[in-house]
Amino acid sequence: PFRNRERITFDHLVSLKKPNDTAQLIVLRGGVKHELNVTLQP
Repeated sequence: PFRNRERITFDHLVSLKKPNDTAQLIVLRGGVKHELNVTLQP
């Protein structure tokens, strides 16, 4: 992911969320795109 053309880490994105927030993940596995909704746990 980028922020104004600046690359940011996955850890930083997760740190912006709070426990019990829902996050949408897009995973590319075997050339197939999967969209997942996960609830973050502490």
